[in-house]
Amino acid sequence: MSKEEVKPHPVLSRLFRSAAPEHLVFEASKIPMVCPPLPWTSIISGGYLITKSELIRLPYQAVAQWKILEKTKVNDLYPAFDSLNQLGAVPWVVNQEVSCYAESLSRNHQIFTTSYL
Repeated sequence: MSKEEVKPHPVLSRLFRSAAPEHLVFEASKIPMVCPPLPWTSIISGGYLITKSELIRLPYQAVAQWKILEKTKVNDLYPAFDSLNQLGAVPWVVNQEVSCYAESLSRNHQIFTTSYL
C-alpha cells in the first residue's frame, strides 16, 4: 500500500504564511483543488477526493427531489456525469487581483467568512 500526499497550491500556502491570525481555516469544498476531482460515476460517487461532495446541492428539506434523483436510472444520468467530468477536467486559474486583495485583507486583520470564498 502506497501513501500519497496532497499539497496545497503555492498561492494558498503563501496566504497562510502571510496571514496575521495564528490559525486560518477554510472549508475544503470552498477552495480549488490541486489534483483533479474523481470522475462522477453515480449520484454519490465523484467530485472531491476527501470531503463529501454532492452531485446537486439541494436544501435539506428537498427530500422529494433527492428521491427522484435516486430513482433515476444511472444510464439516464451518464450525459450529466460526462458534462461534470469535462468541467472538472478544466484546471483552475487563480485570479491574481482577488488573491492579492485577499492577502491584503488578511494582513490588515479583516475577518474572512465562508460567504466570500
